[in-house]
Amino acid sequence: MPSVGFPELEVVAKAIASPPSTPTDDFTITAPREKMAKNRLTSNVGLLITMGMVRSQEVSGYLQNMSTFDPDFPERLKSGFLTAYQGFRAQNLDDDALFEAMLTFASGADMDFKRRAAGLAVLVYLFESCEVFEK
Repeated sequence: MPSVGFPELEVVAKAIASPPSTPTDDFTITAPREKMAKNRLTSNVGLLITMGMVRSQEVSGYLQNMSTFDPDFPERLKSGFLTAYQGFRAQNLDDDALFEAMLTFASGADMDFKRRAAGLAVLVYLFESCEVFEK
């Protein structure tokens, strides 16, 4: 897997990998069960999604802030993920294997815990907002 090919993912992942600027007490989790079922994701991936949801609000806030400086930034980030998603689908990946491939992509194929956790937060944010995976 090549390294991440677009700068938007690197920028947001580095920001999310750093300590949060303001701690949150809101750990409300919206269960995306219908989307998980449609994409045939198992409970193993469900655990990853739950972990990623803890910081997905931070991803949202970061993207809102970035859009004030660069209005196209969130769209380029989404586009990069959609391109990767479509490429993996063209390779006939689906179910948990597709999610794992997308997580590896979101992590820049880096196995560093912080980088992988940041990639997971970005991927789950896009999953929750129905930007990647089947709606």
